[in-house]
Amino acid sequence: MRKPLSFLIVLCLLLSLPGLSAFAEDALTWTLGEDGVLTISGEGEMHDFAGDVAPWRKYEAKIEELSVDYGVTHLGDQAFQYLKHLRAVYLPESVTSIGDAAFYGCTELRFVQLPGGLKELGVSVFDHCAKLGSVTLPEGVKRIGNAAFNCCSALEEIYIPASVTDIEDSAFNGCYKLKTVCFGGSESEWERIRIAAYNKPLARAELEFNADPADHIHSADAAFADKPGNVSWELSEDKKTLYVSCDNGVMPDYGRDLPPWAAHREKIRDIIVMPGVRHVGNQAFQYSKNALSVALPDSVTSIGDAAFYGCTSVLDVALPEGVREIGAQAFDGCTSLNGVMIREGVTVIREATFNRCSNLATVYIPASVKVIESSAFNGCNKLENIRYGGSAADWAAIEIGAYNRPLSRAALHTSDEIPGGIAGGVV
Repeated sequence: MRKPLSFLIVLCLLLSLPGLSAFAEDALTWTLGEDGVLTISGEGEMHDFAGDVAPWRKYEAKIEELSVDYGVTHLGDQAFQYLKHLRAVYLPESVTSIGDAAFYGCTELRFVQLPGGLKELGVSVFDHCAKLGSVTLPEGVKRIGNAAFNCCSALEEIYIPASVTDIEDSAFNGCYKLKTVCFGGSESEWERIRIAAYNKPLARAELEFNADPADHIHSADAAFADKPGNVSWELSEDKKTLYVSCDNGVMPDYGRDLPPWAAHREKIRDIIVMPGVRHVGNQAFQYSKNALSVALPDSVTSIGDAAFYGCTSVLDVALPEGVREIGAQAFDGCTSLNGVMIREGVTVIREATFNRCSNLATVYIPASVKVIESSAFNGCNKLENIRYGGSAADWAAIEIGAYNRPLSRAALHTSDEIPGGIAGGVV
């Protein structure tokens, strides 16, 4: 009886040692540095996390970059899903497979370095990676799985190798900004690919045949060109005007961490974002209930989710010409907002963007808009006029989600209307 008892004691001691993780059986380890880099090391396959949560998930707010060392061969299902601050992923040539939903919901992911040995993209692997702008798939990939890039709403360009034979359901559903598909093979080879349902963005994009992947590999440094910078802010002497600037132009996104001016929100009457700022952070000015005006510089190109949520006194917001992205709920609950001009280049009006803007009377929607998501104009019961930059036929082609009844009740003015709306015809 002594040997079995000794063996059990030793086993219990080993399992209790610090540093042993869920990867003990796979000889994989993980570390998270103070610089926000999550590193996976060792040799072999990572196990799947379908039934449990990866051990680094509790540090989600700190993880900005993933670096996998050579020797790792498989990334597990759901391994890195919902890492909402993850911005770049670097994978070694040893990785041959990425599991289902491995990066699902990584909403800030902007750069992925995919290894040359990769053969298959799993189901929903990059689903809802809403900031991913460009992807180069390596030669050898044969199947792009169901919903692999579903709702990658910023995806503009993708390189697809000639080795691909199957593009499954919804692989590119919701990729409304997809402009260019660079294909490594000929036109006849493209036509032999089995493209399943709900991949309409592929049909709308421009196809480039016999493309060279080297022309479509983007620098990893570009992924961090818009990494959040240090914010500077000050209040006027009377505490009523807030001035905000940022050293590299990219305001951080806020959420659980409140913006530094949060304690003064009820006193603020005017919000002035200084020139040079390109991104207004998520929830940056929400609940500034007494703010009457918002001034945004021409440098702004994106407005984050719920950036002005609950700013109930704001009467008018002049969106700069360069704005291309307006986040979900950006102006939700701005009950005094009377008119909005959405700029040409915006392709999607996000979920609940103008929800509960109960005094909104007029909105200009550019011809570039292809999708109006659910509740974008829910509760806009005073909406009287929609001025649309395209034709009536273009308007009919827009995908309009549920709970947008005010759009159907308002008067629609399109580009093919006769000026003045009195009469016209063919001469």
